Amino acid sequence: MDVASGLDGLRRLWAVAPGATGVPVITVGEQVTIGFDPARLAALLGLEPMPGRPGPSGPGQPPRSWPELRQIRREAAGAAPSLAEDLELARRVHRSLLPPDLRRGGVSVAVRMRPRIGVGGDYASAVPTAAGRIYLAVSDVTGHGVSAALLVTRVNSLVLGMLAAEPEPCAVIEELNRFLCDHFEGLGMFLTFFLVRLDPDAGRIEYLGAGHPPALLLRADGTVERARSDLPPLGISPETVRSCRTCSTPLRPGDTVVLYSDGMSEARAPSGEPFGEERLAAAIREALPGGAGAAAEAALAAVERHAPGPVADDRIVLAARFR
Repeated sequence: MDVASGLDGLRRLWAVAPGATGVPVITVGEQVTIGFDPARLAALLGLEPMPGRPGPSGPGQPPRSWPELRQIRREAAGAAPSLAEDLELARRVHRSLLPPDLRRGGVSVAVRMRPRIGVGGDYASAVPTAAGRIYLAVSDVTGHGVSAALLVTRVNSLVLGMLAAEPEPCAVIEELNRFLCDHFEGLGMFLTFFLVRLDPDAGRIEYLGAGHPPALLLRADGTVERARSDLPPLGISPETVRSCRTCSTPLRPGDTVVLYSDGMSEARAPSGEPFGEERLAAAIREALPGGAGAAAEAALAAVERHAPGPVADDRIVLAARFR
């Protein structure tokens, strides 16, 4: 677009239409003082109808007047701070769902998150039990923003209530699926979920997943294992989790369990290359000497370097280190 201002702008306007009084000029402020024709400007902007063209109020409806338009703008400007305050409150509520850093029975756990637009559909929990076990969970609701955050808040409440009773992992999956199918069937709201039950005394983890990326087991000897489970996402059908089966594997001192959402592994560089599990494991392992919190933060930072710019999907990572 060709842009001009000052005397140069005036000369260009007069060159287009010498002596015209209907050339529209828009300024940031309330006043427009150069060659201003309100009727023509309104028509050009679609605010009032040109001949043969319906206005924005619909065919046969009178167009909105300039005083009405000014009033609408003032009301919108007044509503903007309120909306911003509501979104900030929603962001704080969403972040309050994240568990604080946890140290229990030789295990240190940390969760870090970067939502796409302040609030989102990713969720994690770390729940120690009286028996000395620790439940670790990460989930991802379809969609982004406020609707996903509302659902994940409800899921968080439901999961925390169940884990307090130390259920079998399949019982958690079955109850979550039942809840989603009962309340959100037909709305396209699904949930991917990964659950780990970590037993430090036994040196073992039990795990299962539903449509979620596999957990990564960073072994003390430098190897990386993928702990996967092939159940479909929750909320599709009451029948989908009837084949639920818990998997298990040993956990040794120095091992680290990593749970994450696909917003981490699938974040794409400008070239289109995804971040991937190998980079995620490498970023966490490099920062592990600083603790689980430093490792989780390093993972988010590595993703941001790989995929700079606006966040395309919610990102969450949980690191649990066993000493």
